[in-house]
Amino acid sequence: MADGKTDEELTTPSRPLDYVLVLLSILKVGVPAILVAFVLAEGVLRLAGFPREGERSFRPAFDFEKAHPGQFKAGGSVPVFWPPEIAFTANFDDYGCRGPTWPGAREARPPALLCVGDSVTFGYGVADAETWPIALERRLAAAGAPRDVVNLSCGGWKIEDQLEHLDAALEALAPSVVVLLAPAEAYTQPEIGHPETPIQRSFRRAKRKHTDATKRFFDGLAVRDAKERVKLWRLRSKDEGAGEFPPEFTDPFKPEDEMGPYRARYEERLVELRTKVEAAGARLLVATFPRLRSEPEDHGVRIEVPWTRSLLARLGWPTVDVFDAMAAAEPEDPTPLFLWPYDLHPSARGQDLIAAAIEARLVSDGWLDAEAGGD
Repeated sequence: MADGKTDEELTTPSRPLDYVLVLLSILKVGVPAILVAFVLAEGVLRLAGFPREGERSFRPAFDFEKAHPGQFKAGGSVPVFWPPEIAFTANFDDYGCRGPTWPGAREARPPALLCVGDSVTFGYGVADAETWPIALERRLAAAGAPRDVVNLSCGGWKIEDQLEHLDAALEALAPSVVVLLAPAEAYTQPEIGHPETPIQRSFRRAKRKHTDATKRFFDGLAVRDAKERVKLWRLRSKDEGAGEFPPEFTDPFKPEDEMGPYRARYEERLVELRTKVEAAGARLLVATFPRLRSEPEDHGVRIEVPWTRSLLARLGWPTVDVFDAMAAAEPEDPTPLFLWPYDLHPSARGQDLIAAAIEARLVSDGWLDAEAGGD
């Protein structure tokens, strides 16, 4: 005790300034300790191989300058690591489209065949060589009608995105045939009246992140990468423990009685797409992909007739029905044609089946005959 004060009174701040001085003394010791711990953790994780190669999506490969017809940086690649059971690497050609770059000048080769679609055409979950456009290229070569096949697609693309990129692709490639793999149903995104599609919003956010040096720095940290991977595995373990893996993939479409405006919009955009193709001197072949439903109780996948089949029948356009091809290939259980239980995209076998169905229509109906005579 001193000057009549207890020890507790002497060590307890009595004025605001005293609290500030105590806080500064704590920070003086604490901040350097935290920084040292962080640097040590970062160093240890880097020695352990972090940050590891791979992304959760292909968005880091976007062409933010929009210098090419495709969505991606020409000559780039992106490894997608999650889920690990279907990890794959996507490579991009000189046009920013998924697939290999051709040898020699494009002008010196036969007219290209342009494939347009969404994540099914992009080939989510399979290698470049297993995507249906590359499988189609192999099949056409084996049938004596070799063509460079270009994969103008991106996961998440709606028909608005396809139209956005189509003009540049038609001008750069001058294809003789365009094959559109249409979805089972008219997409409800973007919502009626919304100015952006989901992929356009994603592109805008990814571009902002790409140009922010601070975000790029933190994204490149080993600590962040390790934390994200641990979180993914913890969520997987939690789902497995709760019996919620494999997950039930829900139908992304609205109830039947709400689909009218979206179907009308899709038909309008589809007609616009065909007009663009024909104005460029090419022909349009539309393939329809089936509606899918997961069956967790039966550990499988069920396919249903797509709405786009009835639309194309009414329009009287040339079509390829992938539903019929899949039902014929696996009449009892189509599950082997998909990446189930990790995803509902087609497996390598499913992709090849799409290519086979399209190749059969192109060859049997002579879509390439006129070109064959000019090679």
